[in-house]
Amino acid sequence: MVVFSLPEGVQVWAQLKLRSIHWRAVLMRLMAGFLSILLVILLTCFWLLLGPLPTAMAQSKNINYTNTDLTERNFAGEDLEKAVFAAAEMRGTNFKGANLRGAMLTKGNLYGADLSDANLTYALLDRTTLYKANLRNAILIEATLTDSIFAETDI
Repeated sequence: MVVFSLPEGVQVWAQLKLRSIHWRAVLMRLMAGFLSILLVILLTCFWLLLGPLPTAMAQSKNINYTNTDLTERNFAGEDLEKAVFAAAEMRGTNFKGANLRGAMLTKGNLYGADLSDANLTYALLDRTTLYKANLRNAILIEATLTDSIFAETDI
């Protein structure tokens, strides 16, 4: 076993150097801990600010009537923007003057329904039965009506 002895000045310098490295490590750990706590506090504040809304504000106005029987129901003049009526049974339903902007009526049955003066802008009526329906003065700007049945429909 070989033992080296360092001169007195070098030993003191080495000890001071080790102490300064030790303090740097301690300071770095303290700063990391402080930053972690600060991050948790900031995330908590964001969660409180952007978290769950009160029930009244959180409710969406989007309505979903998928696979629902709405036969002869009266929706005259109602705001049904972006409502979903996919595969709904709507025989004789009254949508006169209703806002159906962006609504989805895919595979719906609107046999004899009244859609006069209704706003169907951007509505999707793909594969919809409109047999004997009333579409007088209905707004159909950029509405999609592919593979739909219009037999005896009043447009």
